[in-house]
Amino acid sequence: MDINSAKKVIKAACLADDTVIMEGVHGIWKSDIVKQFAKENDYHIEELFLSHQEVADLIGIPHMIEYNGVTVTSWSFPIWLQRMH
Repeated sequence: MDINSAKKVIKAACLADDTVIMEGVHGIWKSDIVKQFAKENDYHIEELFLSHQEVADLIGIPHMIEYNGVTVTSWSFPIWLQRMH
């Protein structure tokens, strides 16, 4: 897939409030395409390197709350998501 085609897919995903997973060998400019798209369209980008993350880093830390008389698990916002708000 060329750069312009990739940008069209990313744009369509943004309009549909969906996610794109780009995969391929190291060094084929996947990250740079996303960064360029974000810059051109005034989007914030938050890079996460999954090999450096623990589960709680991605989904937040669980804690128990009471909701309508029932104790349920709630998850705190992970730090990367707090930076986006």
